[in-house]
Amino acid sequence: MGTSRKIIRISVLKFSNVQRIENFKREILKYFEPENRELKAGKALSALKQMGAFTSITACNAEFFKWLLQVPTMASDDQIFYYSQGLKNRIRVEIEKTELT
Repeated sequence: MGTSRKIIRISVLKFSNVQRIENFKREILKYFEPENRELKAGKALSALKQMGAFTSITACNAEFFKWLLQVPTMASDDQIFYYSQGLKNRIRVEIEKTELT
């Protein structure tokens, strides 16, 4: 019986420490992240176009997801809108065709 109590206490301590660490990380990130993070990300997403440095779809995707991670509460419809608006016309038309069928 003594061993099971130790295991329970250790488990509670480990959970407690992990929870404290996660809370600490969350508070630190709140302190250091910019207040207008979501606004900046939204502007960057709306300005993102598949041209210049982002001519390849792979580069465009990487940049899109980099900014999308800054706005975790964005609705999926808005994500699709921002993504499709930044694509070249030919690709956007192909995506719109597949969405209809």
